[in-house]
Amino acid sequence: MIRLAVVDAPREVFARVHACAADLGIEALAAEPPDAEAAPPTDPYDIVAVYGIVRDGVVRKPPALPAAYLRVALVEGPTTPGQAVAAGMDDVLHLDLPDASLSTQLGSLAELAVTRRSAAPAGAPLVPSWSEQKLETLGAVVGGVAHDFNNLLTTVLANAKLLERAIASEEARQHVDRIAMAARRAARLTEELLVYAGRRRIEPVPVRVDRIVTGAMASLRSPVPDGVRLQIHASEDLPRLEGDPDLLESALVQLLDNAIDACLPDGGTVRLRADVLDLSDVPRAAYASRGARAGRYVSIRVTDDGRGIPPDVLPRVTDPFFTTKPNARGLGLATVLGIVRAHRGILEIESVPGQGTQVGLLFPTERRPAAGESGADLPVVRDRPGVTVLVCDDEPHLLATLERLLRQFDFRVLTASTAMEAREILEREASAIDVVLYDLGLSDRPGAQALPSLRAVDSTLPVVFMSGTRDARAEPVIAADPHAEFVLKPFDPLALVQRLGELAGPRGRDG
Repeated sequence: MIRLAVVDAPREVFARVHACAADLGIEALAAEPPDAEAAPPTDPYDIVAVYGIVRDGVVRKPPALPAAYLRVALVEGPTTPGQAVAAGMDDVLHLDLPDASLSTQLGSLAELAVTRRSAAPAGAPLVPSWSEQKLETLGAVVGGVAHDFNNLLTTVLANAKLLERAIASEEARQHVDRIAMAARRAARLTEELLVYAGRRRIEPVPVRVDRIVTGAMASLRSPVPDGVRLQIHASEDLPRLEGDPDLLESALVQLLDNAIDACLPDGGTVRLRADVLDLSDVPRAAYASRGARAGRYVSIRVTDDGRGIPPDVLPRVTDPFFTTKPNARGLGLATVLGIVRAHRGILEIESVPGQGTQVGLLFPTERRPAAGESGADLPVVRDRPGVTVLVCDDEPHLLATLERLLRQFDFRVLTASTAMEAREILEREASAIDVVLYDLGLSDRPGAQALPSLRAVDSTLPVVFMSGTRDARAEPVIAADPHAEFVLKPFDPLALVQRLGELAGPRGRDG
């Protein structure tokens, strides 16, 4: 059980946080600030959430707080990371967010607190560490934006498909194709945002380290300048990683480019070395605080003897949008950090001004549990005229677009904008409904909470859940149900139509 203490919060704020916590299986307790000496250091809370420490831009430090693995400021209105740090906090929980986003952010903080709990040595002091966790809040915000943005892109792609079927002019069809292409490119930009915020879930495959190193060398943004030497060592017998080869290669390209830039204009040497590190033989103290466990790791280190990084800049190099380079966006090392985190890895950066920089990536080699099947790549099969689909989404434009799209393929469509309305329709017309298309972001029953309600009416009804972002808590529940699956927005409208027809199976009625 994850334990959350809510400190100094008025009743209405506590009730709201408690409701969000209860949905996530978190035990939320009201807590008066005890005497510092009375706080049990061996039995800390996972999260202590403190209300009112930043008001009107003024920071107030509470006199004492319970021991905790994570300290969070409950705030209303704009609050900067610096204000939260000044108050002794690790992170911020924004009460201005809607309930669904507040629950998402609280769930991310709970995962972070559990990670800290499992990594902390017995009796170790609980010291806030904003520098390692500052992307968590950003990730929650990006996740919410990505969900809404992907809803809009789904609407654009579906309407483009409707236009394509309605027009005969070849020139007009080319315009529609450009609209669809731009929407797909926008979806890829959203993916990049999720990567650097650490919110893109990868689909792991076995990866040969020597091949991603070779690929990175071939993908450098420009030829290696005169005066810069590259020394590469990555043997073919290294253990394979479970990961996304494109993302891993992208991370190495960024590190190599940075190292080459650091050697200019005077020249120097850039070294990339990949080895095996066994943490059962190496003292773990340096790695345990970062979440490493005993086992074998692949260590990839990129070292240069360039100008180095000043001490006042080093703590900020992975901050999104922070850069010392002209005309740069400041997403390079932030993206690398997101990729490393997505692979359960560790990022280390050491630098001495005038002597160079070393960036280390540490990746576990053991196989991760198999991920649940995703419907992101839907198989193409024929649609089934006469199938009745119940579509549930609280975004009115998307709901109307999906209804028009399905009707064009001779589906009978019922619509609902709330979970309660969907349940009522299902109870009333259970025998007529062949398949359900259900958005995970419905405000009155978010996530996979809807599945038990639907199953209470029909235990075998095919259900396709959709969302603009992945939900680490919902997807295992969906994957465990043989009659449910998940599709990520924005999806190919035609593929969705055809998949719904396939899922209806013998339940569908022609005519």
